Amino acid sequence: MDRRVVISKATDTILPNGERTKVWEAYHTCWAEMMYKAAGEGVETLQIKAQNTVTFRIRYYTGISEDKRLTYDSVVYDIIGVVAEGREKYLTIECKRIE
Repeated sequence: MDRRVVISKATDTILPNGERTKVWEAYHTCWAEMMYKAAGEGVETLQIKAQNTVTFRIRYYTGISEDKRLTYDSVVYDIIGVVAEGREKYLTIECKRIE
């Protein structure tokens, strides 16, 4: 595990003008192992768009789910799947890069 990642959660914040907005704040910072899972193409509204799916493995930590984001090296990823491994020793986190 040689990559420093930050897992963020969304919180609703009220601006001074009364408007609500979503702000991402750090939830957990840890070391991770990164594995490129797939690089493919998907069709979206008649355009071909490259998709990068990356898998990160971290030590087990409670509360990490698909409603959070992961940031590595200033690149933000949506978490699309979380699986516990080895009697909750590790978490495998599948992510999709946000363009």
